[in-house]
Amino acid sequence: MKKFVLYSVLFLFPILACCVILEWAVRRIPCSYSVKADYMDRYADRIRILVLGSSHAYTGISPEVLGEDAYSLANFSQTIYYDYRLLRKYADRCSNLKQVIMTVSMFSLYSDLEDGDEKDRMVWYSNYFGINRYPWNITSRYQIAAAPKSLWHKMTAHYLEGEDQVCMSPQGMSTLYTLANKNKENWDDGATPAKRHYSNKLPKETIVEDLTKIAALCYDKRITLYLVTLPSRISYREHCDSIQIQRTRLVIDSLLFRYPNVSYLDYSADSALTTNPDLFYDADHLSSYGAEIFTRQLKYRIEEEES
Repeated sequence: MKKFVLYSVLFLFPILACCVILEWAVRRIPCSYSVKADYMDRYADRIRILVLGSSHAYTGISPEVLGEDAYSLANFSQTIYYDYRLLRKYADRCSNLKQVIMTVSMFSLYSDLEDGDEKDRMVWYSNYFGINRYPWNITSRYQIAAAPKSLWHKMTAHYLEGEDQVCMSPQGMSTLYTLANKNKENWDDGATPAKRHYSNKLPKETIVEDLTKIAALCYDKRITLYLVTLPSRISYREHCDSIQIQRTRLVIDSLLFRYPNVSYLDYSADSALTTNPDLFYDADHLSSYGAEIFTRQLKYRIEEEES
């Protein structure tokens, strides 16, 4: 029995040691989550305008246009669950925060990160922000367990090729969705994302609760909350479910009624924006160029409301 235990330890120790080293090495690779967490730890008290939301916000709202005191905590596939917990985590540190701009899209009240194809992103919120939805789930705690297929690519790209994997502006906006990167063939395919974003169910109660908590937290902190729906191509809108959109609007209207600090700005069908193809990277995402144009309009609208 003692020999068995000894041999087991001798066999498992190098494997465990290798896993620890790999996890340590992969966590040292900069990513949008680690860079944003570091920025918030250093400069949270400088922020006056904070952007939250999913890829629509991450690629479509330019904090550089909003001002040097703006920063985006948005990210790909980021759900309201994480929007609320990020805001709660940093609200006290953001002592000068006056405005929160947060995107609400057709899917926002219906989707959780854990339900989608990109649930491995949960590990980054755990590792870099300390937001762990499932503490005892190893795939939400360790990157080598969450995304083993991409591990080798990330390691070789960073340590062997010296590749910078953080495609992001200094103030937290994604720089991936440029016109040069745009897929010229199917960029205006709106049916595919609309089908992916469709839900025949009611808005999830937990998501509505988190959105309400965001509004309440902002109200308590005397922060103005701007809920924004970004422009989208008609190819996307014509495939969206009108009932789902109406249900989303009912939730927003209830927040507008309860919280005087909340405003809703809907640009989804703004013809001045939606008809220019250069403003879009695909059917429901603005390009980097479009983000600059749109954010200028958004900034002007917010300044009008604030005056």
